Amino acid sequence: MNPLRLILVPTLIGAICTAILAFVNLKTKPVIAETERKNAAAAAQDVLPASLPAPVLTNLHNTACFASFDAAGKLQALAIEGVSQKGYGGEIRLMVGFTTDATLHTFKVLAANGETPGLGSKVKSDDFRLPLSNRKTAANWFLKKDGGELDAITSATISSRAALDALRDAIAKYNIITGDE
Repeated sequence: MNPLRLILVPTLIGAICTAILAFVNLKTKPVIAETERKNAAAAAQDVLPASLPAPVLTNLHNTACFASFDAAGKLQALAIEGVSQKGYGGEIRLMVGFTTDATLHTFKVLAANGETPGLGSKVKSDDFRLPLSNRKTAANWFLKKDGGELDAITSATISSRAALDALRDAIAKYNIITGDE
């Protein structure tokens, strides 16, 4: 067998496969981005009080967020994404809803795919979420193990810390937007 052929055939196959993958990526990228935008908008609606008008994607003080305004244009609530890279399996992303009185209304997990099934994935549960809802943003957002006042999920301290880190990230963004720094 010709040695040149041993090099050219796999190289050609690799180039063709790369071109196909690049084409598929190019065609699906806008669809994926639109789906993510719709999912974020739905999550923003879910984390704000149901009585408020639907939130709209906006940029306030150089921070992307979803804002709910009344008929007069007065800000009623904000939904802001919080992110932490400290999860057991990597990134945890939350959509966090705030009312204008500096209260965290509630939150929804957007991504925590690398967390341990049955343990770390409990950051999505009501048992974790409900005690954190309706707390003031100025509250102590750390675990008891870290000098705070919040309980970790049993056997999921890393995931609990990461979720709280993502909440603190969203709170920091809220404070920038509202000037409560």
